[in-house]
Amino acid sequence: MKSGLIAIFLLLGTVLSTRSGELPRREEERMDSMIRRELSARAFPGAAFLCGTADQTLYTHNYGDLDYTHTVPVTDSTLYDVASCTKVLSTTFVLMRLYDQKKISLERTVGEFLPRFAGTPLTTLTIQELLTHTSGLKPTVVYPDLIKPAHGGKLFNGHRNEQYPYLVDQNLYMVRNVVQDSVYLSGVPRPGYRQIADSLWVNPSVDTIMARKIIRSYDPGRRGRYLYNDTNMYLLRLIAERITGRTLEESTAELFAELGCTDTGYRPLEWTSRERIAPTENDKLLRRGPIQGFVHDELAAVSGGAGGNAGLFSTASDIARFCQMILNNGSYNGRQIITPATIDTFTSSPLSAKGIYRGLGFDKPDMQNTKKSPTCEEAPECVYGHTGYTGTAFWVDPENDLIFIFLSNRVYAHRWNTALMSLNIRPRIQSVIYQSIKD
Repeated sequence: MKSGLIAIFLLLGTVLSTRSGELPRREEERMDSMIRRELSARAFPGAAFLCGTADQTLYTHNYGDLDYTHTVPVTDSTLYDVASCTKVLSTTFVLMRLYDQKKISLERTVGEFLPRFAGTPLTTLTIQELLTHTSGLKPTVVYPDLIKPAHGGKLFNGHRNEQYPYLVDQNLYMVRNVVQDSVYLSGVPRPGYRQIADSLWVNPSVDTIMARKIIRSYDPGRRGRYLYNDTNMYLLRLIAERITGRTLEESTAELFAELGCTDTGYRPLEWTSRERIAPTENDKLLRRGPIQGFVHDELAAVSGGAGGNAGLFSTASDIARFCQMILNNGSYNGRQIITPATIDTFTSSPLSAKGIYRGLGFDKPDMQNTKKSPTCEEAPECVYGHTGYTGTAFWVDPENDLIFIFLSNRVYAHRWNTALMSLNIRPRIQSVIYQSIKD
């Protein structure tokens, strides 16, 4: 272990009292050239990278700018929409605290906490099934219910033409002219409406639409099989809020305050300046304009900024505190935030015998198919963390006493920018670190 850490120090140029802090030129060029090459390929306009141990940050660096105007560089204080990393950093974190307090168990069901789903197939779904994405719920989205083609016909088409010019996903194009449902959407503030963009508000009754769609999405034939699905975390948010009597935002803020974090939260425009926030997409779907300071994910957006699945904004240094706490058996600055037993429970793979490499909320390496794993191939089985759609990731490696954080806004200016995934950037950067340990 000690030799491995020395290798990391040499690789990452950490300033230690016993070392010069000089980064070997060969390794410096390897790491930096990899990221800067992807910047040039417009895989993302900017990024933040941090690597550390349970006790300290070994290396942190910022690359590029907030957008392609190259007017505002990424800094240590730049906030990123962490997308699905929210599933762990917020929703799972809150549930771990509730588990510690014995207010939940993994066998408790949706029906015990959420009366709105009484008498539906969702009643018997367990918290463990939701956390491991084995509930039988299929992915569903709400935004097609809020917009429609201005002149009739289909909202999407599999081929691009003059009527369907906007690429929104692989081989999927949206109609040029759409109209918003005036029952659910408003271009001006209205009492009780939730703001989801600079000039767009949504009626909270959209929650009823979402509940119906979730119920219809249930497939009993898929129950017990892995199917990654945002609505699992949406339901877990509702459960957590029911138990605590507080919003997910409030519970999350309390936990991150215990870590000494000041730059993590939902709806960042309410507590910081727009200039600090990396923009995400120029949205062609629902909001029809640039998104900066509002959550990118549509489900989280219509939920008021926090859907349980997405919505959190943070910095690399704040996420590092969370990772260090987890790596230190739940302790941070002398305070026990989460018990070691709970960490062991949530970061294990309870369904590995079935070939499902997921923790409870946490993602883990796929040891059966390392080439399709969310981590690099060198990562050991004990690693846990998560990735985010906007181009984010964090991983914790207890075997090598290592944390790894990468934040970017790869969906700027368009969500069909898939260069980050096709170039396999996040695992490749992680691989450099593991190769250094091995050497």
